[in-house]
Amino acid sequence: MLKIYEAGTKDVAFELRGHSGVFYVNRGLEHGLDLKKLKFELLGREVTIKYPNHWTPIDPRSIHKHISKLESEDKVFFSEY
Repeated sequence: MLKIYEAGTKDVAFELRGHSGVFYVNRGLEHGLDLKKLKFELLGREVTIKYPNHWTPIDPRSIHKHISKLESEDKVFFSEY
């Protein structure tokens, strides 16, 4: 995990090393995600992200992918399931 920040309307955005574009949890801050905690637990670590097989061109320079599940080291940080 390279970068975690708030984007859009209470979305939590994630940038990964070696990947172009941004992964995001739609309204993640409203779903109980905490930026400070996520940064402490995930920055610099390997994560597993599951997302639907579609893309949304929000910014023509990048692709944003909606996260449906985010986990690291057998801990689930977010899940729509």
